[in-house]
Amino acid sequence: MVIPVLAWAGTYLLHSALLLLAAEALDRWMPAGRDHVRETAWRGAVLLPLLSVSLPRIAMLRGPAQNSVGLAAGGATPSLVLSSAMSWTTPVMFVWALVSLILVTRLVAGYLHLRRAAGHLRMPTADETDRIRAAAPDAWPKVRLAEGVLSPTTFHAQIWIHPAMVAALTPGELKAVLAHETAHLARRDPAWRWIVALVSRILVFQPLLWRAEARLRELSECLCDARAVREGASGLDLASALGKVARWLNEPPVSHVAALVGDESLTLRRVRRLLGGNGEPDPAPPPALRAVLLAGVTLTMCAAAPGVRGLDHYTVFGRDPAGSFTVTIEGSRVVAASLGGKTLAAADIEQRGGSVRLRSGDSPPLDLRLAPEQRGLRWAPRPPPFSR
Repeated sequence: MVIPVLAWAGTYLLHSALLLLAAEALDRWMPAGRDHVRETAWRGAVLLPLLSVSLPRIAMLRGPAQNSVGLAAGGATPSLVLSSAMSWTTPVMFVWALVSLILVTRLVAGYLHLRRAAGHLRMPTADETDRIRAAAPDAWPKVRLAEGVLSPTTFHAQIWIHPAMVAALTPGELKAVLAHETAHLARRDPAWRWIVALVSRILVFQPLLWRAEARLRELSECLCDARAVREGASGLDLASALGKVARWLNEPPVSHVAALVGDESLTLRRVRRLLGGNGEPDPAPPPALRAVLLAGVTLTMCAAAPGVRGLDHYTVFGRDPAGSFTVTIEGSRVVAASLGGKTLAAADIEQRGGSVRLRSGDSPPLDLRLAPEQRGLRWAPRPPPFSR
């Protein structure tokens, strides 16, 4: 099981590197205002390699069998000759699992910290409700006040904001802030951030995923700024609110988790975009077009992108009542075989998905079923020679 997983991981490393570098190049060279396209490219670069690596293996395991009755009837996993890679693959797998577990644990701890930092959520008072409702008639039912969260943030389907901020912001600024956070909910940004964060921590061997995570967070903030302005908020009010929140966070009275305001450079870039009047991106591509493009990229990667197969190369030695046989497997493909000590030509090896038939003029055909998860085979035993 270890070597197929490492082969999968190595192939993901190659596929994701190709797409992540392409997304980086597209991001740098594309004209300003195409943030929707940039975001789609980065999301695809994170997630599409999972499909391009996994789909061929799933197709192999679920491929139609030539002799499903015979294959289901018998066979056992024979003794194996494992490659020397087994001496180092298990420690590598252990280190990968340990580092991923630590990073995922820290991610979950951050989630729990946000819960604790929020303290006791409460509904707005009558005066606070009037102020919030006047600023954002559609968003006010989602607003909860939290003493421990200084920067406005979204959590599940709610908007959390500090009570003092409701009083400190002007009506226009409060409207802009709530419109920004409502845009995060409408775009499902919290879910997307969790997905990307989990992928980058589980597949920690791909360092470019951290760049993708940071860039997607930045793009989501800019796109939510633009959406807030498009839906009636003032860019000047939103820029002013960003400045107030940033100043507030410089001397926090309590522990907090910043969401509306990220690092200083991102905040300044967002303010410049808002004040410069160039914060409005081009319209998002139609969902159908994006789906077609992403499907095309996935299929191209499945068919043409390189993979790691050297780790998944092994030979199985087996015997049934009709005699001995050997099968050499690389990845999910049988590359060599023998029956009764006779090496078979390529034309004598028929493979369809995970089902294989070996033919030889000197012995009856042998039907096999690949079991890559066990680095072995299952087969339908042939009758002994004297019974034929």
